[in-house]
Amino acid sequence: MRLPLSGVAIAICCTLVLPALGSAQTSSTDSRVDRERPRVQVSRDELRIVFPHDTAHRWGWSAAPAEPPNAPRYSWRMEIDAIEGPRDIRFDVRSSIPFPSVFRSLDDLVATGHGYVCRYGMATVCGETRMTATGENGRPVFTLRDSALISRAFASRPRFVRLTNDRPETSFVWDSVRIDYVPPNVRPLDSASRAAALRARRRESLAHFSVQRGIAGGRGNADRLWLVVGDSLPLWLWETERYEDLGMPGHDDLTDSGWVVLDPRIARLSRAAPGSASLDERLMYGPPRRYIRALRPGSTTIRVRGVHGYLDAALESEIRPGVLEREIVVVDSATAQTQLQR
Repeated sequence: MRLPLSGVAIAICCTLVLPALGSAQTSSTDSRVDRERPRVQVSRDELRIVFPHDTAHRWGWSAAPAEPPNAPRYSWRMEIDAIEGPRDIRFDVRSSIPFPSVFRSLDDLVATGHGYVCRYGMATVCGETRMTATGENGRPVFTLRDSALISRAFASRPRFVRLTNDRPETSFVWDSVRIDYVPPNVRPLDSASRAAALRARRRESLAHFSVQRGIAGGRGNADRLWLVVGDSLPLWLWETERYEDLGMPGHDDLTDSGWVVLDPRIARLSRAAPGSASLDERLMYGPPRRYIRALRPGSTTIRVRGVHGYLDAALESEIRPGVLEREIVVVDSATAQTQLQR
């Protein structure tokens, strides 16, 4: 059977046109998705952060700004786990004038802002940095050209960052935005700079949360434990936790691998009998770990080895990992009386 030429033409037309329509639709969808996807691109000399398309038609605040820190602002932030500790690189437009402000375009808005690098603590501490901002086809784009700062921020080559956009009317968050590393590559830190950065990271971490441990016994927790010949005192292990400037008792289930007095002629350790400490002491520290008995005048040291607990990683300082020490000073009764009379 023969088809008329018009029928063949229609069939060919349909065969050619339909895929073209599908391709155009897919391309349009991909373009729209790409427009809404944030991007972070890093090289040795440049950090480029591209936020999704800004759909607002007006920018600014219609009322007189409140007092800082409640004043309205626009803020675009990149949060990163840098080698020295968590940081955010941000660009802020802050209300610094006591009357309403309106910006005609995204370019006008970002032209009034400034870049900052911030670290976290009880208060966020920020330092200004040179950062440029533009609006490219409705997308806020921020560029940092500081090779030293880029090297410190990306020395450990993190794979993802977190982006946020705070505005007077709302906020947006994009988690796990992949970093695109491009040539020339980020300059690696030398061994000395890396070691210094890691030490700074630990200091910064301990400033937020830390743990201290020691040997408790006697009055207070002075470095020296004073005893009179013949005296016996219970001993404990103590732990305190510090979060920012708030201190609290730590865990009371510390383990150890042995107690020793370095000069056993001056004092002797013995295991504590059940119920031998006062009620107040037991409530504060739990059952005593050991008793110390003073034998003769002199000074020596109690050493506890293998001390470990749940919060080992947050220890602020130790003589050696897992070792605690406390000095003992033993005096005779006549010397003790003389000291009390002074």
